[in-house]
Amino acid sequence: SIADRASAYGMPGKIVDGYDVIAVYEAVREAVARARSGLGPTLLECRALKHRPHAEGYGAWVFSEEELREAQAKDPIKKLRTDLLDTGILRAEEIDSIEKGVIAEIEAAERFALQSPFPKPEEAAEDLYA
Repeated sequence: SIADRASAYGMPGKIVDGYDVIAVYEAVREAVARARSGLGPTLLECRALKHRPHAEGYGAWVFSEEELREAQAKDPIKKLRTDLLDTGILRAEEIDSIEKGVIAEIEAAERFALQSPFPKPEEAAEDLYA
């Protein structure tokens, strides 16, 4: 566990179910409160299997088809939707409206990116600090 290594750096480490949005939120909230109170950092290991490689054409996939199906079945967005509906925090119409807004925002960002000129080569190293 990566979280177990945190103690070597004098900080707590915690393993969190990366498929559970609420659990991740709670763990981050606690870590932020701890940091803001002056107690330093917390290492959070949010465990979840990624569904796609970091980059397309990255080569062979390292997970079996079964592992991938299991991960996809635990989709955190679907789980959050179910949790929000089951607890009555949001209604289906509200969730649908949020999803439509997010899709519109993504589409606008994509249009902006596609319509923007390519950066100049000399700008490649801007805002890099290491």
